[in-house]
Amino acid sequence: YLQDLIAWRDIAAGQALVTQGQAKPPLIYVARGTAEIAVGGRRIGEAAAGDFLGEMSLISGQTATATVTAAEPMRV
Repeated sequence: YLQDLIAWRDIAAGQALVTQGQAKPPLIYVARGTAEIAVGGRRIGEAAAGDFLGEMSLISGQTATATVTAAEPMRV
């Protein structure tokens, strides 16, 4: 089961989950909370419960295309 492979983490507001240009960013599932997504320092979106982060880098092998920062306490 996928849940047996998950290592849950609690993230504080303001903590970066992924940094733009990061090599091999982790695959992250957002269980609770929201995060801001920014490219070049400009906010382009938000991630919330039920979203995955890092999936494109996992598939492509490329570096992270955005910085993701917790907007509030999160469980990922």
